[in-house]
Amino acid sequence: MAKPTLRGVLLGTLLGAGLVLALIGGAAEHLQYRRVLEGQEARRAKSLASAVISLAESAADESTLARHIQALAATADATALALLGGEPARVLAGTQAAWTGREPLEIPVLAGSGALAELLLASRERRRHDPLLDRLVYVYPAEVSGRRILGETPRLVLVQLDAGTLRRELWSRTASFACFTLFVLGVLAMVVLRVVRRHAVEPLIEMERSVRRQASDESDVPIPLEFGTQEFAEFGRVLDEAIRKRNLAHANLQRSEAELRLLGQVTRIVDRAEDLDEALRDCCAQICRFLCWPIGHVYLVDDNDPKLLHPSSIWHVSSPELASEFVEKTRSLDFNEGEELPGRVLERKEPVWVRDCWEEDWFTRSLPGSGVVRAAVGFPIFVARDVVAVLELFDLKAREHEVRPVAFMHNIGLALGQVLQRRQHHELLVRRNRELVEAMQAAVSATHAKSAFLANMSHEIRTPLTAIVGYAELLPAARSDEERAEHIATIRRNGELLLRLINDILDVSKIEAGRLEVEQIECFPAEILQSVLQLVAAQAREKALKLVVGYDGPVPARIVTDPTRLQQVLLNLISNAVKFTERGQVQVTVGLATAPDAPRPLLRFTVEDTGIGMRQEKLEGMFTPFAQGDMSTTRRFGGTGLGLSISKSLVELLGGELHASSEEGRGSRFSFSVETGPLTGVTMLDRPIAPPPSVELRGADPQRGPLDDLRILLAEDGPDNQRLITRILTNAGAKVEVVENGALAIERALAASSAGQPFDAVLMDMQMPVMDGYAATRGLRQQGYRGRIIAVTANVMTGDREKCLVAGCDDFISKPVNRASLIAAVLEHTDPV
Repeated sequence: MAKPTLRGVLLGTLLGAGLVLALIGGAAEHLQYRRVLEGQEARRAKSLASAVISLAESAADESTLARHIQALAATADATALALLGGEPARVLAGTQAAWTGREPLEIPVLAGSGALAELLLASRERRRHDPLLDRLVYVYPAEVSGRRILGETPRLVLVQLDAGTLRRELWSRTASFACFTLFVLGVLAMVVLRVVRRHAVEPLIEMERSVRRQASDESDVPIPLEFGTQEFAEFGRVLDEAIRKRNLAHANLQRSEAELRLLGQVTRIVDRAEDLDEALRDCCAQICRFLCWPIGHVYLVDDNDPKLLHPSSIWHVSSPELASEFVEKTRSLDFNEGEELPGRVLERKEPVWVRDCWEEDWFTRSLPGSGVVRAAVGFPIFVARDVVAVLELFDLKAREHEVRPVAFMHNIGLALGQVLQRRQHHELLVRRNRELVEAMQAAVSATHAKSAFLANMSHEIRTPLTAIVGYAELLPAARSDEERAEHIATIRRNGELLLRLINDILDVSKIEAGRLEVEQIECFPAEILQSVLQLVAAQAREKALKLVVGYDGPVPARIVTDPTRLQQVLLNLISNAVKFTERGQVQVTVGLATAPDAPRPLLRFTVEDTGIGMRQEKLEGMFTPFAQGDMSTTRRFGGTGLGLSISKSLVELLGGELHASSEEGRGSRFSFSVETGPLTGVTMLDRPIAPPPSVELRGADPQRGPLDDLRILLAEDGPDNQRLITRILTNAGAKVEVVENGALAIERALAASSAGQPFDAVLMDMQMPVMDGYAATRGLRQQGYRGRIIAVTANVMTGDREKCLVAGCDDFISKPVNRASLIAAVLEHTDPV
């Protein structure tokens, strides 16, 4: 008997396997297609049953119904159609073949088997399919809208189809599938055989030939294939190695997928966490579980020192009692760059693996014989290129260095850092957006507040202007000196009120620009308080209010501060108290807030009234510029709403604080303090009396004016201001010459100086046509003019005084001009040069 060849064995195996697969596939296809055909037949039978029911509903009598059913059966290629009903069941209408024929399906047959009774008792949803011989029988429940046919109620519809057609189509499909499958199997067998021959059979034959050549020098002596076992063993070993590599690649692929899932989970944790600690804690736990390290901890880089690491509260310990001493010891240790495991990771900016901590002298947290931690690994977490944290993992037994986990730790540190950076950018964007929204809301609120303020300011400015313009029109028609004097007094009073309003607006502008400056000169607080009380006395008398002054202990006779700003604060607070008090009194109390020998002695002023008061929440808003507590109160009592804001800023510039308290309907209390300067050697008085004026004007002789024999050059382009200033100066005894612009001022001043009759002072307006005052002053100084030049200007914003002095002016007087201030300034600067 011939020994089977390897090619034959392989071919037979392939053909056998293909045949088995073809049989299994054919059987499966046969069953599947049979179910499909039966489903189609069942749907056709149900459709015919529905048609019979429709015919029964529309037929007029039994003969018509029977004729229609027979036509339907012939058209639909049905063996029989019948409508059953009655007690006992019988055929009400249908085709003759339903109960006669070669092998009739009679009602007694169904009744004898018990199937008829079962069908008659079934619900509407029940259907019965019984294959009998070459026929398929379908029985469906039938109810024809409650109608009765031939005196009987329909119960069932019987549909009988020929099964031969179904069987023929089924076997035809199965035969076609079998032929196609055999063809595909044949082609596949040829391809596989060719591949196996090339990659398996031919190498084996070559191995057999090599064995023969090595076994004998006689090439004609056949050597059985069984003697080449070493070569076949080598072939099996190579095959095993290929399988092992495939399994290893599959395992690596699974591990890579797990690592990617962990990275995705870490990303989601950081994105969803409320804060950084929570994110790092959850990430530490996930990494420890994935890499099978029982202990994990995070060291954080110091915000101020990038080379210092602090232990955090972020731990993952698989068991609460595990390495408790090690955990407690770590919580108290800081490390610099290069120290221990976290410091080395920070220095190298890459993972560091410690196989056995007991073998490393620099690992001090777990000593040989006493420490429970043996293996450790740490890796950095980056944000941009900076290390922000070090995640360290520990094990209770030594672990050899593993390349893949270290690379994964490095990647997860980079990924975690990128997520943290993105989160920081998102939080920064959210914070900036929130700040922009708050700024926009603040801007809108400020705009509304300023709009309300400007509306109120317009009212406050127009009120004195109305009085000034109105009484100025009435002045020429005054019938007596008393009426004329009253009109003049009204115009002057409203003019001073308008000037105070403008000064308040300028003060707010300087405060917002941060350029409001205060002086530090010696002054007398009792004199300042007395002058303020004199200013508000008339207003208090009109309301029948008492102005009470009290002293809380001895107070200094003199202090060092800015008297003008102190007077402004007192005037604001006391005038407000008088304004908002209808009856009762306004009390001012003065006393030292500190001991006289304190490093920063403070003098306190307290203003209390019995006025309308206000709620505390409204009082707090009164210190905000352009904000007022109640617009109805403002409309009732007037005011700009700037006084308290300006006063608070002035008090802080004077070295003190302003406090306020109020109770609605009971009154308000405002208290502020100012620095007094050193009080060493200063007289302390129990009840100070205001001293007489310390400055006397020159020209005490009543027959002479204070400016007699003085020649003054006035450079002013406004005719009204020319007449006003000229009248003030000539009434004081001076001789005034007027020019209309800066160019004429230079010409006239230099001509008078060359003639040996220089002017004692030049009053220079800074805004004039042809040449303004700044250019004129610089021109005079450049040509060597040494006379006194005093700026007289309406420019009183921040920096205007310094601008005039830089141009070469000796002093600065603001418009509107005050008579006393103008004369005093001229006197101060008309001493011989």
